[in-house]
Amino acid sequence: MDRPAGRAGAKIMASVASVYARAFADVILDVKLDAGQALTELRTVQALLAQSGELRRVWENPAIPVEQKRGLLDAIAERDRISSPVRNLVAVLIDHQRVKFFDPIIRQVQKELDARLGFAEADVTSARELGESEKRALESRVGTLTGKKVRARYEQDTSLLGGVVVRVGSTIYDGSVKGQLEKIREAIRA
Repeated sequence: MDRPAGRAGAKIMASVASVYARAFADVILDVKLDAGQALTELRTVQALLAQSGELRRVWENPAIPVEQKRGLLDAIAERDRISSPVRNLVAVLIDHQRVKFFDPIIRQVQKELDARLGFAEADVTSARELGESEKRALESRVGTLTGKKVRARYEQDTSLLGGVVVRVGSTIYDGSVKGQLEKIREAIRA
């Protein structure tokens, strides 16, 4: 079966991903699983699906009996030490022919858990590579601003000239020299 296309397909995919992600986040929190470990296990299955088109075709093929698909899943779960809740989520996706939504479901599970556990994802762009103490201090400052624990991804952009730009969701904190120069330029124009 082909993946949904266009705007309607994107809405369906987002809706399906949201439903399964909320349900799985409920399970993780209800049975007090390590959320990071559960996500790691989901990413292990995701990597297997990405590496093996054959595995994906088997799990997505409605003509193959569910028992065979689950047998394959159980062998993978045992070999890769996948926990029962993660194995059960994958089994439900197989049973309901939702394996094609696996990637967006994982992204949504991460977002759902972050929201429930009080984490914020931050993209930090700096003019130079930051040291560990600078990263900790920056994450602490952003955590104070957002009221959340911060998980940051770092990249460099020498065009900033100095300082950093931090994006948390749709909010941008621009402390770069380039950003300050742009503000001065706009003030002079006005």
